[in-house]
This record gives sequence, structure tokens and C-alpha cells, in this order.
Amino acid sequence: MSLIIETRKLTKKFGNIVAVDELSFGIQQGDIYGFLGQNGAGKSTTMRMLLGLIYPTSGEVFINGKSFSNSRRYLLQHIGAIIERPDMYGYLSGWDNLRIIAKLSKKSITKARLYEVLEITGLRGRENDLIKAYSQGMKQRLGIAIALVHDPELLILDEPTNGLDPQGIADVRNLVKQLSADHGKTILISSHLLHEIEQVATSMLIIHKGKKIAEGKVRELLNPNETLMEVSIQPSKEISARLHSSDWAKYIYKINEVNMVFKMNPDQMPVLNEWLVTNGFKVLEIRSKHSLEAYFLTLTNDEAAANRTI
Repeated sequence: MSLIIETRKLTKKFGNIVAVDELSFGIQQGDIYGFLGQNGAGKSTTMRMLLGLIYPTSGEVFINGKSFSNSRRYLLQHIGAIIERPDMYGYLSGWDNLRIIAKLSKKSITKARLYEVLEITGLRGRENDLIKAYSQGMKQRLGIAIALVHDPELLILDEPTNGLDPQGIADVRNLVKQLSADHGKTILISSHLLHEIEQVATSMLIIHKGKKIAEGKVRELLNPNETLMEVSIQPSKEISARLHSSDWAKYIYKINEVNMVFKMNPDQMPVLNEWLVTNGFKVLEIRSKHSLEAYFLTLTNDEAAANRTI
């Protein structure tokens, strides 16, 4: 499958500050690509360079194999984007905002297309309402509708769930999945809500202080066989000795009289639970500790990040 975005040693400096440091990555067509990093890691700066809003100090961006610097106007016709919160004319209706963007795009965009993006984003029937009457979630979905007006193949979303309530977050999450599955969009999405990225992304990139520290398919980076499973039991002085003399010893990560952590595939957990109960130990709670959040925090710990090679 071809790369729709590729960066090669992309670098941005602001004076003596290196915001993005020789960042190279690739996004395959059809991916939902999660872009993660702590505040100040360089995510928004990178996205602005991908859109030509700021120019790199060095390095290059390629869209569909074409250099962005040499084909900026042509390539932007294939990209839709929201950087932070979308700007709109609050005293106009949703429909008027869409119509204005359609005219500015300089493409032949029909009314049927405007109604289509309203339908896709769940705003059909509310298009004549003034923007000031929209909830924050509706504004965010209208922002995505505006980004979709010219039917781009690539969608770049910077923190699209920022400031939304749980329902708004769920609406945007489902919309992202729909745009990928039903409309064939390639989506680059950044967020500080790691649980949301874990639910939608097929691939991801993690940067720390402007540098890439991990990239790959989510299912490969979050190896299920190395999931940390924490088990709490009624206090027992026998548990450590019994487990270390059993077949479960090889999975032990950490243990005391109350809490045990095993590194294993979650599919093995029911069997372990049955063993514990059969051997007279009262299980109080079982929970997974290995998630995108745990993985992210491990990698972005400064000491861990410094020792990690790509």
C-alpha cells in the first residue's frame, strides 16, 4: 500500500529552540494514524508544516510522492484539516458557513455535496441554525464537514475532541471510524486523550521533545502477550511461594501478599483466575495495566526516551 504522507528529517527551529527534530514517518493510504506526544512535544508544529502554514527549517514533506514545497497549491486540494478549534462565522448558519467555504475552495461543489457532508457529520436538519446556537460538539462536527466539502483523500485533525463532553467525544470518535470505513479517508489525528486514540487508530507515532520515539501498527506496538494484568486478592502469606512453584511462575512480573502483576496475554486470565480460586485464594479484582496510556508514559519518561533507539 502506498504512502499518502511521508516526511524526511523534518525539522523546525524557533531561534535556539528545536521544536521538531529530524522527524521522519510515513502514513499509508487508508490508515487512521494516531499522533501522540506530551504538550510541547511538537505535534501542532508538525501538523502546521504538513499544511504549509509554517515552513520547515530543513527536511521535506511528500504527499502522494510529490514534494509539498514544489506542489503546495495542488496538494492542498487533496487535504482537509482542522487545526485546534475550527473558526466559523458565528452570526451565520451552518449552511452559510459551508457555502462560503465551498466558494473559497474554487472547485465546483454542488448543493448535493453540501447536504452529503451534513448527513455524514450528523448535522442534517440543523444546517439553518445559527452557529451561536450550536453546542461545542456540533461546532466540531461542522468543522469536520467544512474540511470534507472538497472531498479530500487525507484529513488532518488536531485535537478534534478537545473541550468536548463525553457524548461529543463519542460522536467525533464514531465519525472518524465512519470516515475511514465507509468513505475511504486517510486520517491523521492528534489527541491528548490516549484512550480515544487507542479505540480508533490503526497506526501511531509517538514523539517526545520533537523526536520520534515509536512508530508502527497499534496491534504490534501494544503486544497482547506482554499485557500487564494486576490481580488483587485477600491477603495471603502463601501466595508468593505457591505461585513461584507453579506453571504461572514464568508470568510473574511483581508480587506481594495482596497484589500480583503478571505479564501475559489477557486470554490466559480466566485460567489463572480459576487456578487461584481452586487453590483457595479469594480474588477481589482483576484489571489490565497495559494500555496505550501505560505504553505512552513509559516511552515519554525522559530517562526511558533517552535510552530508546528507533
